[in-house]
Amino acid sequence: DEEHADLEGVRGGLALTIFTSVYASELFRSALRGIPLELQDAARMLGLSRVQVVQHIILPLTLRSLMPPLTGLAVTVFKDSSVLAIIGVGELTFTSQQLSASEPIGFFLILAATCMLYMVVGISGSTVLRMIDHHCRWHDATCQPEGINQ
Repeated sequence: DEEHADLEGVRGGLALTIFTSVYASELFRSALRGIPLELQDAARMLGLSRVQVVQHIILPLTLRSLMPPLTGLAVTVFKDSSVLAIIGVGELTFTSQQLSASEPIGFFLILAATCMLYMVVGISGSTVLRMIDHHCRWHDATCQPEGINQ
């Protein structure tokens, strides 16, 4: 029976991984397609190599446009991991329910601790991603190829 529970956990993790991978790849594809070809052509006309175009033009613009949707995806994956409890994976909410069943007096204390943990992880993750996004936006001027002025 324990073996069956482990298999369910693997299946749930695999399902979440596949979903997240497909969604993230679509985000990357749309961010790359959002960069105008004319911008890449102009950089090549200025004498930049393909590596320089990718390093100084494509990657900074892609990362800048990817930060908001990737932040949303990270928060969604964190929340959706709770769904795995339904298919048998022992996660935070499920574990807290199990603990509160054995300690009826501490039900609200355990539930409050669980909520606080979700808030700490969610807010911390959002804050870190917001700082990365701010860093990318602040360094936009340094993301341009040398010798090209606005």
